[in-house]
Amino acid sequence: MEAFIQVMESTIAVKDPYTVMHQRQVTRIACTIAQGLGLSEDRLRDLCIAGALHDLGKIAIPSSLLAKSGKLNPMELALLKTHPPGGL
Repeated sequence: MEAFIQVMESTIAVKDPYTVMHQRQVTRIACTIAQGLGLSEDRLRDLCIAGALHDLGKIAIPSSLLAKSGKLNPMELALLKTHPPGGL
């Protein structure tokens, strides 16, 4: 699983380096909290995997949209809402 996560991070990094940094920060924070709560090793591992992959859907969003500064138009917003299944 670790090799898969590394491949996914590398793939995402080519498209959007910010997302990879964000995923790593989310993973670190979530796993630190989970350790503090005393979650089991299995739950902790699953949480760390989920953190590392939680933005994987962004790979289908155009880079120009991910990097756009300023307000999104209605069409761009609709496309961005396709990132998480079921919309925002």
